Amino acid sequence: MQCWKLENQEENSMPGILIEIKDLELTLSNTKILDKINMAIEPGKIHCLIGPNGGGKTSLLRCILGQVPYEGEIFISYDNTKIIGYVPQSLDFDKTLPITVEDFLSIVYQKKPCFLGVSGKYRKVLEDLLKRMGMYEKRKRLIGNLSGGEKQRLLWLRQYIRNLICLYLMNHLQELTS
Repeated sequence: MQCWKLENQEENSMPGILIEIKDLELTLSNTKILDKINMAIEPGKIHCLIGPNGGGKTSLLRCILGQVPYEGEIFISYDNTKIIGYVPQSLDFDKTLPITVEDFLSIVYQKKPCFLGVSGKYRKVLEDLLKRMGMYEKRKRLIGNLSGGEKQRLLWLRQYIRNLICLYLMNHLQELTS
C-alpha cells in the first residue's frame, strides 16, 4: 500500500524535507528487495545512503519517489512550493538529438524553444554556471558527445539551477570529481 502525506511545513520548522519511513517492504519478481525498513530523514541535513551493489539503495529511493509499488508507509513533509529534484545514474536519450549543453540548460530558464538559442537574458547566468562546473568550453558540444561524467555533471547542474529544496543523487560522487 502506498501512503504519501504531503504537507506544508510549519513556519518555525527547519527548512528542507522530512521523510519518515515505516515498515517499508519491496518485492520485485518474487524477490524481497527491502524488508521492514524504518527510518527518519531529518530536514536541513545532508544524508548519504551507502551500501554494496544490489543492497537496495536505488530501490529505496524509487520507493520514496513513488516509482515502484511498495508496502508500508512513507510520510513526506515539505514546503510544497519548493521543488524536489532527482539526478539519475544515467540519462537515456537519442544520442543523435541535436541539442547542445547550453540548450539543455536553457530549457530550465526560458519559455522559447531551445533550438532558437539561449535568450540573452539568461546567457550570462548560464555561462557563469558552466564556468563554475568546468564545462564552459563544452557549452556548444552536443550532449550525445559528452562522456559519462560530463553528462552527470550536466544533470546535476540542471537540477542545481532549479533552486531545489532536496536533491537525490544516484552514484555521483566519482563522476562529479572525474
